[in-house]
Amino acid sequence: MNNKRLVALTACLILATVPGISSLILADIASETDTKAEQHFEKAKELRKAADYDDAITEYQKVMSLSPKSKIAQDAQYWIGQSYFEARQFDTALTTFQELINEFPDSMVVSTTKQMIERVQQAKKNKSLFEAVKKADVEQVKLVIAEGADIDAKWGDVYNKNEGDPLLLKKFGLNDSTPLWHAVDSNNMDEVKLLVETGADVNAGKWPPLGRAVDVNNTAIAEYLIDHGANVNYPADWGPLQESVTFSIEMVKLLLEKGADINGGTTMPALHYAVNMNLKDIVELLIQHGADINTKDQWGTTPLFWSVNNLYFYESLVDVIDIMNLLIANGADVNSKTEQGWPNIFFAADAGKTEAVKLLLEAGADISFKDDAGQTALHVAAQNGHTDVVELLLDKGADINVKDKEGRTPLHLAAESADGDIVALLLDKGVDINAKDDSGFTALHHAARLGKKNVAELLIASGADIDTKDKQGHTPLYVAVNHGYKVAELLMNKGADSSIETESGRTLLELAQERKQAESTIPVPDMIFDGESNSHFGRNIVCGDVDGDGYDDILIGAYKYNNYRGRVYLFYGGPDMDTTADLILEGQNEGDWFGIGISCGDIDNDGHDDIVIGAGRNRERRGRAYLYWGSDRNSMDANPDKIFAGEQEKGSQFGAGYPAVYDIDNDGYDDIILGAHAGGGRTGRAYLYYGNT
Repeated sequence: MNNKRLVALTACLILATVPGISSLILADIASETDTKAEQHFEKAKELRKAADYDDAITEYQKVMSLSPKSKIAQDAQYWIGQSYFEARQFDTALTTFQELINEFPDSMVVSTTKQMIERVQQAKKNKSLFEAVKKADVEQVKLVIAEGADIDAKWGDVYNKNEGDPLLLKKFGLNDSTPLWHAVDSNNMDEVKLLVETGADVNAGKWPPLGRAVDVNNTAIAEYLIDHGANVNYPADWGPLQESVTFSIEMVKLLLEKGADINGGTTMPALHYAVNMNLKDIVELLIQHGADINTKDQWGTTPLFWSVNNLYFYESLVDVIDIMNLLIANGADVNSKTEQGWPNIFFAADAGKTEAVKLLLEAGADISFKDDAGQTALHVAAQNGHTDVVELLLDKGADINVKDKEGRTPLHLAAESADGDIVALLLDKGVDINAKDDSGFTALHHAARLGKKNVAELLIASGADIDTKDKQGHTPLYVAVNHGYKVAELLMNKGADSSIETESGRTLLELAQERKQAESTIPVPDMIFDGESNSHFGRNIVCGDVDGDGYDDILIGAYKYNNYRGRVYLFYGGPDMDTTADLILEGQNEGDWFGIGISCGDIDNDGHDDIVIGAGRNRERRGRAYLYWGSDRNSMDANPDKIFAGEQEKGSQFGAGYPAVYDIDNDGYDDIILGAHAGGGRTGRAYLYYGNT
C-alpha cells in the first residue's frame, strides 16, 4: 500500500476512537455514499428517458448496491421493473416488481408496484393476442380474447417502439396499429370477422385497417370493413381512394361505390394520381364518377399538367396522348398554369413532343402566352433545340420575332445552343437576323459570347451585320475576343473590323492576338469525348478496370439519349485509347433514364471491375438496375448479366440514384447498394446486395 494512504488510514482509525469524532466520520461516509447513489439514480433516469434500458438498469443496480434497504434503493428497484416493462421484457418486469413487494412489503411504492403488475399482466395478454393473429391461429385468438386481452390494444404498447418494418413504423403508424390491422395485413378474413364481431374498432389507428386492406389489395376485406362501419373517407393526406389507384381498378370501383370522396385528399386527389401514373382506365372511371377535372393539388397543378409531365418519361406516348385527349374532351383547361407560371404548352414544347403540342394548340392553347420572363412556347422550344416543335409553332402562327422581358427573340436563344438546325430553320422562316435585345446584342453577339463557331458562321453566311454594335458600342468581334479566339478568328476572316480601338487604347486585332497567345498556354485536353445532341452525355462518369488489364477504363452516361432511353459508353483505357466507344450499353425503352446512375466494382472478385447501371424510370418508374460482369475485351458484350427489379410499386424509382459499390462485409467481394427514393410507399428505401459469383 502507498505510504501516504497508509498514514491517512491510520490517522482515521485513531480519530475514530476519539469520542464525538467517530460519529462525524461515519456521517461523512454515509453522506458521500448517498451522494453517489443519487448521482447514479439521476444518470439512470436520463438513460431510461433515452430508451437506453440496459445501461439504465445497470445504474439503478449501482444505487441498490451503494445504499441497500434505503428509500432510494426501493425506488431504484421499482424503476428497474419499469425499465424492463418499457423494454417489453414483461416476465423480467413481473419478477422484479414481485421481488420488490416481497422485500419491502411496507414500502410506499408497493401500491404503485401492484398497479404496474396489473399493467404488465395485461400487456402480456395483449401481446399474446398479436402473436396469435400473426400466426393466423383463430382458435388461439378466441382463447386470448376470452382471457381478457384488449381487442384494441396498440402494437407500440406491447412491442419495442423500434421493432418491426421501418416502413410500417413510419408510413402506417405501426405503433398505433391494433390486432385487426394485422389480421388485415395477413389477408386473414376469418380473423378479421372474429375481431370485428367481438367488437374491434374498425377505424382504430393513424392508418386504419381499411387503409391496409387497400394496400394489400384485398377487396373482400375492404368491403367487409366498410359494411361494418369503416370510414371510407377517414382523415388523411393520402386517403384510401388515392392509395387504391396504385393497386387495381376493382378497388377503386369498390371505394367509389361505397361513397369515397372522389376529390378528397389534401396532397393529391385520386384523378391527379391516376393521371400521374398514366392509368388510362382508372382516369376514365374517375371522370365518369364526377372527378373535378380542373381541381388543383397541393402544388397548384391540374390533372392535365400531370399528363403533360408524363411526356418526359414514358416510352410510349399512346396512353399519355389518350389521357390528354380524355381530359381535354371533358373540359380540362388547356391554359391552366403551374404556380411557377408555366402553362401546359410550355412543358410540351420543353419536352419536344410535337404531337402533344399540336393537340394542345388544337384545343385552344394560347400560342402567344408569355410567362413571368416574357417567354413564349416558341422561346422554350428554340432554346431546347426542338426543331419539329419550332416548325409547328411557326406554322400555327407563332410570332417569330417575339421578345421576352430582356428583349431576346427565339433566334437569340437558338444562337446560344450548339445545334445550328434551329437557327437555320428560323432564318429560312424569315426571322429578323439583326434584331437586338435590351443590351443591344444580336444573335451574332450571343454566338460570339458562347463560342458557337458553327452558329456564327451560319449567321454571317445569311447576312448578319458583322460589325453591329451593342449599347456599349461593342461589336461581335469585341465580344468574341473576350470569350475565345476561334470565333474571333472566324469574324476577322469574314471581314470584321479589327482596327476598332477598345477602352484600353488597343485594337481588337491586338487583343485577338493576345487571346490567341493566352489560349496557347492553356492546357489542351489530350482527348475530347463527344456525345449526341441533347443526350446529357457526360452527366455521369466513372472509371474502373473493366477488362482487368491494369488500365482503368472510362464509362460515360447519357441518360437523356433517344427520349430518355439512355446510354452508357465504355472506353477502354491503355496506350492505344481513343475517343470511339468500344462498347455501348443501352436502355430497354424510351423514358427509362438508363445511365442516370453508374458505378464500378469487382463484385465477383475475379480481377475485373463490374458495371452497375440504374434505370430509375423503367416500368412506369418502378425502376431497375443492371449488372454487367467485367471481362476480357473479346468476351464483354452489351447484354446485362443480372437485372435488379427492386419494388413492384409504381413510381418507386429504384435505381434512380447513384449505385454504391463497396466491400461492405470485407470479404473481398464488392457489394451493391441501390436506392429507391420514392419506394416503400414514398418514404424511400435502399437495398443491399452482397457480392458473389
